[in-house]
Amino acid sequence: GVPAVDDGPKDTRLLRLWEWIATMIHDEPGFKRGGVPMISAVVIEGVDSGWTGGRNNADATRVANELRGVVKLWCQLRQVPLVEVTPKDLKFHATGKSNADKPTMLAAARALTGYEGDSHDEGDARLLRRWAEQHLAAHLGGKAT
Repeated sequence: GVPAVDDGPKDTRLLRLWEWIATMIHDEPGFKRGGVPMISAVVIEGVDSGWTGGRNNADATRVANELRGVVKLWCQLRQVPLVEVTPKDLKFHATGKSNADKPTMLAAARALTGYEGDSHDEGDARLLRRWAEQHLAAHLGGKAT
């Protein structure tokens, strides 16, 4: 459901992400109307220092940081805690190995979450949600709901 980074003009991708977040808050069950979320925290995948992404390292890092910045700003404006999970931690959570490759992570997503698709990104997102469901309370001092 998240808009792809390369959908539409690159100069509007940050605004499209912001609008998508706003739309999800108004349409998703469990959220109050008026932009006030009934959530404990937002969990996103962080970056490892050696992360390179699928394109030029500098470009990939810039894009990831810009998109992460939109999410961070959204959380700060609403006083919603933000928890970042490094790819290594997510891989270890899902497979028991911090260096699992994409096919192994996709297999873990299928086995652990029931995911039936072929998207590595969506598989990772489902694993991230699983991580949050199992670990979020510890990051929020036992306040997860």
